[in-house]
Amino acid sequence: MSLRQLSGWCRERLFDHEVTPAGRPRRFDLPWVVLDASLAAATWGFSPRRGTREILEEILRHAEAHPRWLELSGTT
Repeated sequence: MSLRQLSGWCRERLFDHEVTPAGRPRRFDLPWVVLDASLAAATWGFSPRRGTREILEEILRHAEAHPRWLELSGTT
């Protein structure tokens, strides 16, 4: 899922929120991330049990149940 697709998913389920640069490095920022389980699949026969959208829905449910979770994790 691209960042654009993720932003669209968030916009559909939450609200339209313009993403702006923080202006400083943040604790959990990553400059570039590519997640590819093909080596694990080839080596150990691994395959994810849940898809991206299912995981995002779980994160959303958690965020709704715990409104201060980002603040508590030190990411804001």
